[in-house]
Amino acid sequence: MTGVPTGAVPRVRVARAGDERAIVALIRDGFDVCVRERIIYGCPGAESWVAERLGPAAGGDRAFTVADAGDSVVGVVDLQRADEVAFLSYVATDPRARGQGIAARLLAAALDRAAEEGARAFALDVFAHNAVARAWYARLGMVAEGQSVWIELAPRATRRRPTHLVVADRDAADAHHRRYGFSQLRVRSARGEYAVGRLGERWFRLTSPDALRDAELLDGLVDLDPRRSVFAIVPRGAAAADAGRPILESHRLTASLDVVRARLTSHRAPTSGAPSVA
Repeated sequence: MTGVPTGAVPRVRVARAGDERAIVALIRDGFDVCVRERIIYGCPGAESWVAERLGPAAGGDRAFTVADAGDSVVGVVDLQRADEVAFLSYVATDPRARGQGIAARLLAAALDRAAEEGARAFALDVFAHNAVARAWYARLGMVAEGQSVWIELAPRATRRRPTHLVVADRDAADAHHRRYGFSQLRVRSARGEYAVGRLGERWFRLTSPDALRDAELLDGLVDLDPRRSVFAIVPRGAAAADAGRPILESHRLTASLDVVRARLTSHRAPTSGAPSVA
């Protein structure tokens, strides 16, 4: 990404092939290493993953909107669609271009497109410590629906029992990981079946509170890859106090899509911080 042209008015448009490097850099560099290594944009194949989702023929449930100034992409919105809900995965702007309302213009354009495709509600997760972004979203009419905590689990010191985990479609997951640097396993223990994310070469990610109470699963993950540590993103209060070390907290915010779109016409975006996280 080259320098931001002085005085240039950024143009908002749908992302296209060739934007993937700037998109990944903007989102990845908006977070410190604690977050970066635990999201897909911190993985080595993220650019390839984004590239396959750009352009009018890409399809899928992910839409990228960017702002460019000259030959530089200076902002991006990554929006997901699930039925009638538009979910903001990430919004990021170049620090050198902040204070121009770019994030608000990007979000407005992305939500207009989502509304045309049938979305009626809007949701996102924002870190609890990001007071600037939380205040902006409140002005847009968004309200808290729930809280999640990110927990780094303590290493498994001793085994309680032999493990007999069943991993479904392991070859396909491994191929995906080689290509993009992240993947998801479907793992079954005697107690249940779980989605287990793999991020880079360091982390397993769990999202089920039940997984934190399944000793066979947790012991078995050590067998699957002893190099990896485990972290979990679960609803606040769903994990035992001794489950691990809390590292982050996020809030789920929701609102009517029409309300947010209307308020975006009169409220500028925050001038600092990386507002949202997946």
